[in-house]
Amino acid sequence: MKEYNVRRHHETKHQTYMSYTGVEREQKVKQMTTILLAQQQYFSCAKKTEENAIIASYEVAQLIAQHGKAFSDGEFIKQCLTKVAGIMCPEKSQEFDSVSLSRNTVVQRIEDLSANIKHQLSDKTCAFDFCSVVCDESTDATDTAQLLIFLRGVDNNFCVTEELLDLSSLNTTTTGKDICEAVSNAVDKTGLKWDKLCGVTTMELQL
Repeated sequence: MKEYNVRRHHETKHQTYMSYTGVEREQKVKQMTTILLAQQQYFSCAKKTEENAIIASYEVAQLIAQHGKAFSDGEFIKQCLTKVAGIMCPEKSQEFDSVSLSRNTVVQRIEDLSANIKHQLSDKTCAFDFCSVVCDESTDATDTAQLLIFLRGVDNNFCVTEELLDLSSLNTTTTGKDICEAVSNAVDKTGLKWDKLCGVTTMELQL
């Protein structure tokens, strides 16, 4: 920015400050600096509050998913939080109220967390030297067969990773072919290299 442009802007838009000189000018500069810092701090606090509200929303959504609760429970949880905040710390009530826990928000948060876990697992599988999978079959509330595929892998630093690789619905039959296709799809979807797979274990499955 050129000095001429700055001077011209100052003389055109801020002529009232031209009358300040000496100590009076220094005091005015300090006053305006204090006001500027206060404004910056306000926006910084507002941004921090917004970030904390988003983090809290993700944390609650994760708990809802871990405990198998209904997504709509987020709205009830928020009502509880608002009541507690209104009694324990009324000055923070607005911050608690800014935490979004609607059903749609909880669904989106859980989807984001799931995608993040899959991404982390995919990154880890690239570093595996050896790995194995374990398959177990169960049925859900609608009596549909669900194949749980667990993964265990180790890298060259002997760091062991154990994680649920996939949950596959077997809607028709549960033959060995169906199970093999489900495992194959899960391995390919994760980007796991077949030459790293050293073992497959089934738990009472009829292959």
